[in-house]
Amino acid sequence: MKASRILVGGAVATLAIALTSCATPKVHPAVSTQPAAATADLPPPMPVSLAQYFNDQGIYPDGAQFPSSAGVDGDGYACSSNLLSVAHWNSVPFQIGGSDRSSNVITCNGQAIALAQPGHFSKLEMLAIAVNGAQANQPFTVVYADNSTQSFTQSLSDWAQPDDNPGELQAVSMDYRNQSDGSKDDNTFYLYSYSFSLNPTNTLQSLKLPDNDNVKVFGLTLVP
Repeated sequence: MKASRILVGGAVATLAIALTSCATPKVHPAVSTQPAAATADLPPPMPVSLAQYFNDQGIYPDGAQFPSSAGVDGDGYACSSNLLSVAHWNSVPFQIGGSDRSSNVITCNGQAIALAQPGHFSKLEMLAIAVNGAQANQPFTVVYADNSTQSFTQSLSDWAQPDDNPGELQAVSMDYRNQSDGSKDDNTFYLYSYSFSLNPTNTLQSLKLPDNDNVKVFGLTLVP
């Protein structure tokens, strides 16, 4: 079995991702297993709890069997909870759903994710993938408390094939994925990170996701 590149963890908690082998050129070098200290005048990043929005089970423990029509792609393939755990990516913490949950990823269908948090934020960080092929030019819309909006168009790579899209980095590299019969597909798969610049003078209300069930969101974090 190949060595995991990610700290092994359990249920939903604050994510701290470490890579233990050679990084590809698109992987950001600043990966830490310890929380980064907040600056003197800024609060730390704030992971968004997505537990109430998870609507699909895309993360299973190694050896688990599940329906061939299930998994993160709907074709019997899933991420391994043995490879995903709570850690930091590029000094930003995330909350990822654990395999103890019946739902642990968001399949996008145009839903709105509440972002109403105290304070003002300059960036929204996201961990996500495309499945069943790359998904180009996907719309994400931030809504502020005064009902003004800010729209972003982002192309997402398939979890098996990085396309080096603008605004996309390989945040997590996984040595395999789990198959519905309990076996492993020993190839490399990825979670990608995306960063959306916000209006720090306005108060956040929500994020509207694309209406595309081949786009999967694993985590969101607000950065002051």
